[in-house]
Amino acid sequence: MIDDPNHPPPRDVSPTDIPVSTRKTEKLLAALLETASQAILMIDRAGRMVLANRRAGEMFGYTTQELLGADIELLVPESKRATHGRLREDYFQRPRTRPAGIGLDLSGRRKDGVEFPVEVSLSFVETEEGIFGIAFISDISVRKDLEEQLRNAQKMEAVGRLAGGVAHDFNNMLTVIAGYNRMILDELST
Repeated sequence: MIDDPNHPPPRDVSPTDIPVSTRKTEKLLAALLETASQAILMIDRAGRMVLANRRAGEMFGYTTQELLGADIELLVPESKRATHGRLREDYFQRPRTRPAGIGLDLSGRRKDGVEFPVEVSLSFVETEEGIFGIAFISDISVRKDLEEQLRNAQKMEAVGRLAGGVAHDFNNMLTVIAGYNRMILDELST
């Protein structure tokens, strides 16, 4: 597709290419954040939340105002807070994009103390004020419950197959025993 006239190479998009109606960045950004299905949090190097969307508040049981300025470790289970702090410091030393679902078993902590499974993808943005980390968080409780139900169903299916196999083998043995009984009864009656 390098020299394919039907698929020209993408060109860099400059701000002048964006229609004037979409240049209303603040309104567009606010609408994007507030309609997102994931919790979106932005933190500074010290771990303070500087941006939180509506879904973050709903997911963790806080108001957006309670989240802003609070430490990100507020949303991490107590047993993981110290480790999370070190991981956060390391992240800011070497900011990188990390997609969700890379084998990490993560949990969030709601305001009421209840822990729940989450998937987190990380990104960052550099501004004049410094580097900010961005977390996109999904509550995966329903998926984890469905995975557990599937595991249980698979176990029950395996037990059913085993029981069916045992019953079949037992039935074969009973058929042989019944045959011998019939032969013995026939010999006794003659």
